[in-house]
Amino acid sequence: MNNNSKKNREDIKNVVKNAISKVGRIDIKLITDTNSLRNVLMIDSLQAIQISAMIEKEFNIKFDEIEILNVDNVEEVTDLIMEYTH
Repeated sequence: MNNNSKKNREDIKNVVKNAISKVGRIDIKLITDTNSLRNVLMIDSLQAIQISAMIEKEFNIKFDEIEILNVDNVEEVTDLIMEYTH
C-alpha cells in the first residue's frame, strides 16, 4: 500500500469516527477501529441510519442496504467505503 492510499484510508476512518462520535454523542477517543458499533458503542438502528446518511453525503455514495447492515466497526465501514470510492 502506498502512502497516498494509506492516507486516504486514515482520512476515511476519521470521517467515520467523526460521524459515529457526533451521532452517538461518544468521545472520539473512545472509538477504535474494531469496537463493535452495536455491542460496544451501543449505536442503535436509527443512529446507524443517521451515520450512514452522513457518510453517504460526505463521499457522494449510496450504500447497498444489505451491505451496510453487515458492517459493525470502523474498519469494516472503511473497507466498504473504499469499495465504493476506489
